[in-house]
Amino acid sequence: TLNLIIRLQAILEMTNKTARALDLLANQATQMQTIFQHCMVLDYLLVEEGDVCGKS
Repeated sequence: TLNLIIRLQAILEMTNKTARALDLLANQATQMQTIFQHCMVLDYLLVEEGDVCGKS
């Protein structure tokens, strides 16, 4: 049963690391979406000046 406990502990650690990685990826996706939305707003505001986000 000690081997089973050790294996379960290893699985739990991998599961926790996977969950943390997925959480970080979700946060990054949210940040990227926010940046994209800000860029779209800037494009909209600057279109009359002939300028767009990231280009002069």
